[in-house]
Amino acid sequence: MRLLVCAPLAMEARAVRHGLPVGPPEALVIRTGLGARRAPYLHGCDAMAVTGFGGALDATLRPGDVLVATEVWFEDRRFPCAAPETL
Repeated sequence: MRLLVCAPLAMEARAVRHGLPVGPPEALVIRTGLGARRAPYLHGCDAMAVTGFGGALDATLRPGDVLVATEVWFEDRRFPCAAPETL
């Protein structure tokens, strides 16, 4: 399984690359920049994750906390995320 990891900022992409284990599953980390126009296609990957600092999403979040979506909203549609509990 190949994972595409999208990080808007270069600093976020470097942090993710540094923390990835060596070997399978393979992960491709790209810096996307900010905004929906910069969102990538899956580039032949099986799954996509978006990572970042999450700037002020919630005042209770602390450095090192992980926030995983259970669904993604796009306009008036909702898409459930597959097995968020495994992340």
